[in-house]
Amino acid sequence: MDGVRRTNEEYWAGSAQFLPWGYFAVANLAAALIALGPVTFAGLTRLRPGRMWLVVGGGLLGIAIFNLSQYTRAEVERIWLPFYPWVTLAAAGLAVGTARTRRHRATWWLAAQGCGAIVSQAALVSKW
Repeated sequence: MDGVRRTNEEYWAGSAQFLPWGYFAVANLAAALIALGPVTFAGLTRLRPGRMWLVVGGGLLGIAIFNLSQYTRAEVERIWLPFYPWVTLAAAGLAVGTARTRRHRATWWLAAQGCGAIVSQAALVSKW
């Protein structure tokens, strides 16, 4: 317990004092929405109640807890990354309907996801 307390003290005495939490509370969630893409959001709106919500909800709960803990300021690209696959399973909610409509819908959502990835990569300055 002393290690946790000491780490907490050093964190708040260090760079955390220069990072306003109010800004990052919103910016972190915006970065997560961009990283998850439109397919995940659309899947969340169509996901039926059931066991899949346990997995997806667990990922969303993990992201919410990390955001509210104030320890993940401007570091969501590496700290929240393990939760993204669980949340992206919400895209399974798009697999409703006949085989033809599912295939048609999947084509458009895949195109939207790909375009979103290309636009975000082109818009963001990255050394990669």
